[in-house]
Amino acid sequence: MKKAYQRIDVEVFKKILREEYCPTAEKGASKKVLFEIIREISKVVIKIKGKDINKNEVIEKINFKEFGFKEQSDVKITFTETIFGHTELTLQAKNVYELQEGIELPIPRNNKQKQYQALLSDTFERLKIKCENIITDTDEQKHIELYANKNIQTITRTFYEAKTLLYKSKESLNDKDRFYIYVQTLFILNTVLFMQNMFSSYYKEKKYSKQTLKLEMYDSVGPDLFSEPTAEYGNNYELKETQKIRIEDNINVVITIYYEMMNQGIIEHSPQLVEDLIHNNYVSKSGNPINRLTIRTALKDYRPEKRAKGKKKLDISKYLEKE
Repeated sequence: MKKAYQRIDVEVFKKILREEYCPTAEKGASKKVLFEIIREISKVVIKIKGKDINKNEVIEKINFKEFGFKEQSDVKITFTETIFGHTELTLQAKNVYELQEGIELPIPRNNKQKQYQALLSDTFERLKIKCENIITDTDEQKHIELYANKNIQTITRTFYEAKTLLYKSKESLNDKDRFYIYVQTLFILNTVLFMQNMFSSYYKEKKYSKQTLKLEMYDSVGPDLFSEPTAEYGNNYELKETQKIRIEDNINVVITIYYEMMNQGIIEHSPQLVEDLIHNNYVSKSGNPINRLTIRTALKDYRPEKRAKGKKKLDISKYLEKE
């Protein structure tokens, strides 16, 4: 088995991208299947010479963080004697790691999409553990540099591969896999940024900013696809453009009204539902669909500059006065 610093741990994202672990069809629609995939991805097999071994001594020598486990209690450990005169030690995940990073992901509309995000979240968190272990457990700087260069260059190439797949999905307006490709690309993008930051003292090649990577993805596919990977959104319906209400003023005036109604408790506080309502029922003055990114951004609490101000902002306070 290779030393930890010799491995290319980010290759797992390329395997997911190439559908080795991608939950196509109905494969990823249950927690049971999700856990089976995570167990398969996290599986580590270590060969030990001999059959009559001291299992406790072997376990004590294992650096579980090297393999992406936070601690021993998170691991299912199995010993198997083989006909070849050695013992195989198998490590597998016992639980799913939740995402700890602030990655802004699209809201899943069905269980399969939810489980797929959980799969990528777990994969991302396990990679973080491996990288942190490289920093703390590797003695020679050149070995850290080797790991950093191999992995950052690999994940950067994978980002461009993901971006290409995202672009190709544009050719099919009803591509049901678009959501998954979009989520994959976001995780790969954030992996590039995480590794550049983690190994900033050891990686001297070209570095990419979050803005640069997002702009590259945006430029290659256009704003609609970039902001709206919603082809497989359950029972969502879409009216024809001729059936929608035309907004004769700036769209932000209408969005601001809905924002105020949510925050004043007039309607349910659900930005995603309001986003759907506006997108599905209104068109711009020119008759074009309202871009989801425009709606989503204006509904965020911390983006007041995207909402109507001054004379453009309609006062709904009079409707809130108690009788």
